Amino acid sequence: MRPNRLSWLFLALGAALCFGFPVSTIWKQTQILQRGVSVKFSLRPVDPYDPFRGRYIWLNFDLNRAPASEEDPPLEARGAAYLSLQIDDNGFADAGFLSASPPSDGLYLRVENVHSWLDGLWAFSLPFDRYYLNESDAKRVEEIAREELSPQQDEDANARRMLENYLRIRILDGEAAIEGYYLGGETVETRLARPTPIPLHRSSKE
Repeated sequence: MRPNRLSWLFLALGAALCFGFPVSTIWKQTQILQRGVSVKFSLRPVDPYDPFRGRYIWLNFDLNRAPASEEDPPLEARGAAYLSLQIDDNGFADAGFLSASPPSDGLYLRVENVHSWLDGLWAFSLPFDRYYLNESDAKRVEEIAREELSPQQDEDANARRMLENYLRIRILDGEAAIEGYYLGGETVETRLARPTPIPLHRSSKE
């Protein structure tokens, strides 16, 4: 196992223990982080109305609609389904089809809150809608997220924003584990470790 993968593993284990997750859940997440396929999910701007709920931040994603499989369409009454995934050249996930059972091949993810939408599409929620962090860091992360995720008028800037702000997930047998939350191309933890710039105040005589 590579050193950076090992560090992510210990980080995930420490966070899970800190927030009181069951040992079985910790073991399952560990297996996914060790053996799963790494995929990026692009982020949308944060909710303007206080995205933080104590020890975690709500996450909004661009990926939330998909067509149904003709051979095995999802069952709305069940509420959950399986989303086949396609990965672009930059490592980002794109939706394939929603089905009632796991696809026989390819990468897929179990999604929730599945219901019919408009124009033949179905809406769904990804199973990772929050990122846990220390409450003392919430305000600074909020400021970073709003700065990085705010839409820009320049198309090139918007394209760059899409590539630099994402949640990195590992997927194994339809289950997911969070590997990292990236803002501006860096993990939130890296951004928090950077000293906060102290604004310089000019003298009134200048």
